[in-house]
Amino acid sequence: MQVGEELDLKRLIEILLKKIKLIIIITLICGIATFIVTRLFITPMYTATASIYVNNTKGMQSNRIDTADLSAAQQLVNTYIEIIKSDSVLGKVSSASGLGYSVKDIRKMMKASAVSETEIFQVAIENAEPEIAVKLVNTIAKVAPENISRFVEGSSVKIIDYAKIPTVPSSPNTLRNTIIGFLLGLVLSVAIVLLMELLDVRIKSAEDLEHAFNIPVLGVIPDFNISNQNTKGYGYYEAEIHRERGKQKS
Repeated sequence: MQVGEELDLKRLIEILLKKIKLIIIITLICGIATFIVTRLFITPMYTATASIYVNNTKGMQSNRIDTADLSAAQQLVNTYIEIIKSDSVLGKVSSASGLGYSVKDIRKMMKASAVSETEIFQVAIENAEPEIAVKLVNTIAKVAPENISRFVEGSSVKIIDYAKIPTVPSSPNTLRNTIIGFLLGLVLSVAIVLLMELLDVRIKSAEDLEHAFNIPVLGVIPDFNISNQNTKGYGYYEAEIHRERGKQKS
């Protein structure tokens, strides 16, 4: 293919079909390699999660909760999350858990977020050991309420669900990574094939001439150097015609 030649859809399909075996091989290699790396070289991580409910009125005498209370509770969720992430709270979690993790370590493992704009938020800990993840997040759930009440007056926190030991790792996702590996392999293989074709400026056939210069081919010089005379090629029949004409003239 000549440099600067435009690729139409038909030509593009022809190029890809011509190198389909190479595309399949590269795609399979990338997908299988991703699967092996995910299963054998990436440490599985487990996530334990506790659910916490925010109530903006501490010690309410009435069981009735109006819209204003719910709205205030939702606004307090982000405040409570930041309090839980503070050094003072995580320092007590570090001491109470007895696992030897520093405040910085716990903060790296912890995630906290509101649940669909409700007055409920979740605290999660991710660790390679599911038991450690559960102990840390449950320690946070126990330590957080009494410490939060010291900072936010007239509000309270209740634990909805303590964390349970996870049985399935939360990461890595082997299936997702493998699919991504196959897709990347497909994109990479197609890019390699097209790059090889674009950089190849050799004229190898009459079709290449037509594609390169957009002119019709008027004729092709036949090859008369045929070693096997039993092969009925174009050059063989031309030679036979010349012999017959020579006999007629003589």
